[in-house]
Amino acid sequence: MNTRKIQTISLWQPWASLIPLLLKGYETREWATNYLGVLAIHAAKRPVCKEGKRLIAYLNELLGRTIDPERLPLGALVALTDLTDCSRMVSGESSIESSVGGTIAIESVSELERAVGDWRSGRYAWKLENARSIDPIPYSGRQRLFTAEIPLSLFDRAESGGISPVS
Repeated sequence: MNTRKIQTISLWQPWASLIPLLLKGYETREWATNYLGVLAIHAAKRPVCKEGKRLIAYLNELLGRTIDPERLPLGALVALTDLTDCSRMVSGESSIESSVGGTIAIESVSELERAVGDWRSGRYAWKLENARSIDPIPYSGRQRLFTAEIPLSLFDRAESGGISPVS
């Protein structure tokens, strides 16, 4: 089977699934990355924690959705997205727009975005665009960025719009 190597990051659920649901446009981290490009999202094997269940309840009420924490995939690649920027978070109203190395004002992002990430000054916001879900592919995750091999046919299908951005 032909595959494509893609930079990947593991996230706990429900945060991994919020990206292809278009409810999370930034991944927040303690560390920066210089990598920009296609990024695969991996859902860790760890079951949804109490904090995650509270977040799902909040989102379901706020948005009138029915996200079921028991049905979220674990231990699998679940989405592709484009990592387009990495900015340091700062308090205040001003920010510097740039690809890698700029800043983003915490107050400039929506309340929803702040609810689905850890928006503390000094951390980093990785901007995610063009998120699209993929059929879950069982895969072992790792810490930090790692390389995953995705079947080329699935990747091409996601790129062509054949896979919905909302599952």
